[in-house]
Amino acid sequence: MGVFIPTEVRLRDALVNAQKIPFSETEQKQTIPNNGGLSYNFGTTEHQIYILELETGERLEAQFVPDVISAPRDANLTEIMVVARNHPKLHYVNGKDTLTMTLEFYSDEPSRKDVFRKVQWLKSLTMNNGFQGKYRNVSLVFGEMYKNEIWVIQSVRPNLSNFDSENGFYPLRATVLLNFILDPEKNLLISDVRL
Repeated sequence: MGVFIPTEVRLRDALVNAQKIPFSETEQKQTIPNNGGLSYNFGTTEHQIYILELETGERLEAQFVPDVISAPRDANLTEIMVVARNHPKLHYVNGKDTLTMTLEFYSDEPSRKDVFRKVQWLKSLTMNNGFQGKYRNVSLVFGEMYKNEIWVIQSVRPNLSNFDSENGFYPLRATVLLNFILDPEKNLLISDVRL
């Protein structure tokens, strides 16, 4: 199943002072991203928050700004036992950065396949493409916070809801919990992490 790249993207009409003001073609061209991708008719991110698959350049835009991002750092320490010492000595082995966020998607296509397609695309990023394949690296474009960082999506946990019986029971809504692991190209030092 390929990634959907729309040939024409519909935008909902804007409301100004409770009056319907249609988007002009010029405004549409400025609003729609130039490099195709999974797009929406409505949302709150103005095409500025998305997940970019680095190998193919395909991307999935967040329809809404996530409420919360959890970004813990874990250190793996090994205990070294010392005779007669009340506490073990600790030796730093390695660590990892993870990131968790939930994205919401609402259907905006007459066929109602768009939400399911986006979920399946996210799931595909957790797979190898055969035994000689490589896991997929992604970039999370989210303002200035995570630029130049390379991630791997460790898990995709969707909850599909509001199924449309008139269109193959495709879901009208999905909330997707995404877990990322940082996969840097070089060994990051303390000075690389601090602002």
